[in-house]
Amino acid sequence: MLPFDIGQPDPDSPGQKILALAVQRSGNFDATTVADLYQAFLDTPLRTAWEWRPAGSGYSANRYGVLDGTKLFGECKHFAYALWTLARAPKPFGLGLPHSQVKLEVYTGALGHGFVSPHGRRYLRLSKNVKRPPGNTDRLYYWENHKTVSFNNVYYDICYETTYVAEAAMALYTLTNVYAPPGPTQMVAEMAVRISNGRNFWFKRIQPTDNVTNPRRSWLGPSTRPPSKPGTSNPPASTSKSDAPAGRRGYFPLW
Repeated sequence: MLPFDIGQPDPDSPGQKILALAVQRSGNFDATTVADLYQAFLDTPLRTAWEWRPAGSGYSANRYGVLDGTKLFGECKHFAYALWTLARAPKPFGLGLPHSQVKLEVYTGALGHGFVSPHGRRYLRLSKNVKRPPGNTDRLYYWENHKTVSFNNVYYDICYETTYVAEAAMALYTLTNVYAPPGPTQMVAEMAVRISNGRNFWFKRIQPTDNVTNPRRSWLGPSTRPPSKPGTSNPPASTSKSDAPAGRRGYFPLW
């Protein structure tokens, strides 16, 4: 609840400029919805200065910074929270919509182990973090979780500039469990299922021995064969059909 003496909103603040853009789009304040706010977040010139940082120094602090201009970067929570705040804040600070209608959502994948989403270009300066195998054209991002705002059974994603009718639509692959390859060397890998066809694939966290120099890449995949540790042989490839290009069925030479 806001204090009675808070005064009037600052029309020059980023949040109020976004709200004004949403009202302009709808035609009047009372007709403005979350869909109008969402589009205003995509259309505002302020967006060119924003940066999506899932991790890093100061990435999780100051959740109001996008709205008051004190912060131009943050994880997906900050951008989702900005949309949620403008939808929930009482008039004239926001639309004053009830909590029962507007919710801040956190998606961790269908099984709670995370997911891999399409990442076709840089969104708010964020590049993909999965190094793909030869012959694979997918641009991907590995997520432990991702935040959106739901309203009237639609999920609004400020970062990916899209909407979903269900949270599961974010995922191209759903992660099913952690895979522990045999051998003495510590390694982290994830088994995944491609949503579109139910086939099994694996993603492996990049190790120093993988000689991947791009600091933005932290995972290798998808592979049709589970990884082995150094000094061991690769297990058999999945018996599921592969999405590998013709002539490259089976093991992708990633590990």
